[in-house]
Amino acid sequence: MTAELFALASAIFFAMSAVTIRTALNRHASPFGSVIVFSSGLVLIWFIVFIMGYGFPSFSATMLFTVRGFLEPGLASLFIFTAFRKVGVSITVPIIAASPLVSTALSVLLLKEVLTLPIILGTILIIGGVAMLALMHPHSRINKK
Repeated sequence: MTAELFALASAIFFAMSAVTIRTALNRHASPFGSVIVFSSGLVLIWFIVFIMGYGFPSFSATMLFTVRGFLEPGLASLFIFTAFRKVGVSITVPIIAASPLVSTALSVLLLKEVLTLPIILGTILIIGGVAMLALMHPHSRINKK
């Protein structure tokens, strides 16, 4: 499978998960839902690790992955579930798509990556799309619960 197909599959599964989470939140909104999401994902990942025979990362990589786990899916998912419930999937997901702005800034500042014209233009287009959604969406539909 090519890298592009992996990226496309990831986008499809992310979109499906957003709709699934929103549907579940409509039936019963509970922070415990995030525990179910993480637990089921954990079972799947460990199954794949054992079947494929992958090794464990180094200690320093394990610590970095642990920090990542606290940030996302940890804290980020709790915020995402709240946003899904209050403003819906169609607004939340494009706002999440603005993450390239933060990722680009952090990669330049912390990782010393080089900004190229395609990266700058892509980031501007994504942020422009998010801004258009925010300005054009009627705020009266936002659920204040």
